Amino acid sequence: MKLRSIFDCPCLALSATVSQDVYNDIVRALQLQDATVKAGLPDRPNIFLDVVAKQSHSVESDLMWLLNMLSTRQHACPKTLVFGHSINVVADIYSRMMTYLGNRAFYEGVVDPKKCMLSMYHAHISEPLRKHILSELCKPDSVIRVVVCTIAFGMGVQIADLKQVVHWGKVASVLTFWQEVGRCGRDGSQSTAVLYVKSTATGKDKDVFDKLKSNMECHRLAVLQAFKLSVMSDDVLDVFKNRQPCSQLTKCDICVCAFCTCCSHCKGLCQCSKV
Repeated sequence: MKLRSIFDCPCLALSATVSQDVYNDIVRALQLQDATVKAGLPDRPNIFLDVVAKQSHSVESDLMWLLNMLSTRQHACPKTLVFGHSINVVADIYSRMMTYLGNRAFYEGVVDPKKCMLSMYHAHISEPLRKHILSELCKPDSVIRVVVCTIAFGMGVQIADLKQVVHWGKVASVLTFWQEVGRCGRDGSQSTAVLYVKSTATGKDKDVFDKLKSNMECHRLAVLQAFKLSVMSDDVLDVFKNRQPCSQLTKCDICVCAFCTCCSHCKGLCQCSKV
């Protein structure tokens, strides 16, 4: 605002993901009441949303699919982030996964820190470790395949070929959740975000996560509704009303219809997934 009061020049404000509250804060802080606004929903259609409402609340049980994927596929395991809401939660997940995997946490079973396929990332790790994790993950053949982390991982990190994001436990807000989902699939390839709704956000965002828990509507639609701004047209979400599931009566080997690539709720409505 100080610069705007000195210079008579155009002002451009940019953001990738904005809720109505954040939008209002930006307008108020920059005094952009008369601004021309161009806004669209921050959809990431290449990311499949898998919401797991029923769970054992045990890392070893609920994340068994990921533990098996890491130990059996090793370097072929898709690069994966497991988000926890605090350093303590992240440390607990990491230690439980390491304990369960044992030697299998290391490439070809060679117990060497440089061959460990599982790592941990948060604001309190050392600078050398932070640099090592990020530089290693940037490599297509990275030894590190799974990182358990806090939201600190999202600050200025750009890794195009992350394929899976897992949210474990409490989620701070729908804005934080969607920003973390956006960590994967940045190269445009098909990716997956898994949400374990053990506990959820409070306040008005609680309604969004309650919808996800209930599994009564499209998970993507439930989230994107939270990003519909007052400046957007009323029909901005109508695209979801016109989608059609696959009508095949036999199970598809790989179904890529609008329902099967959307979310776990929509996939359950597709005919091919019921045979």
